[in-house]
Amino acid sequence: MNQEFLRKIYDKMSPETQVKAKKIVKKYGKRKTESVDTKKKVPEFVPAKLKKADDITVAAIFEQDCCGCGVCAEICPQNAIQMETDAEGYVYPQIDTDKCVKCGKCLKHCPAVQVKYENSKEPESYVMMAEDEIRRKGSAGGCFTLLSNIILESGGYVCGAAYKNGTSVEHVLIRKKEDLDQIHNIKYVKSDIRAVCPEIEKLLNHIIPKKALHEYGMTQEDIADFTETVMTKQTRLMNNNYTELTAETVKEIYKSLF
Repeated sequence: MNQEFLRKIYDKMSPETQVKAKKIVKKYGKRKTESVDTKKKVPEFVPAKLKKADDITVAAIFEQDCCGCGVCAEICPQNAIQMETDAEGYVYPQIDTDKCVKCGKCLKHCPAVQVKYENSKEPESYVMMAEDEIRRKGSAGGCFTLLSNIILESGGYVCGAAYKNGTSVEHVLIRKKEDLDQIHNIKYVKSDIRAVCPEIEKLLNHIIPKKALHEYGMTQEDIADFTETVMTKQTRLMNNNYTELTAETVKEIYKSLF
């Protein structure tokens, strides 16, 4: 979160709130924090154990290790995975063995197996507080509402958890400020993201329509250059990717999209 973005939030505050914000910054903004050796404080995150070492699908994941995120169902090219709710309300993947071709994509993208965890010893920290009326509707000092308003005023969308039928919770897309109340407040239950993921994909495809790479001017000769650039320059992308990618894998991806 950079200073320019924080300035936009500050400018939208009422004069009274700006005075409070200045007092908070004056009191806490220059406080030195002691560096902590997080390697000693944070437990190590290890990949989940599998039921069968030779199973390359999420059927190998034990139920206690599944978080019900639904990534496997979304990534499956055969639409062979459905997320189903058990008697206790937990969501787990169910594989249609007639459709499954054992490609392994589901397990390669499962966060229970492809564990990526990084912790910063000295993270950037900020303190903020919105007007009383905004803070009554939510939590975290009203930061979410202020950030959401900026995004919505810019023509964007906001995604968050909303109650469905007063009992269950699911993620929804918000386009109007008056609909923000749906996703205000903390919900201490698991949210269902199955319905919103396809909507987000449709939205992204509308913003950036999918085309073959050659339609954008890419040539066969560019594939090798692009692969090298990804492997040597896109270190943040590669380090945070759920699936470890080799140069040969990246090249094959470019070929399939060409």
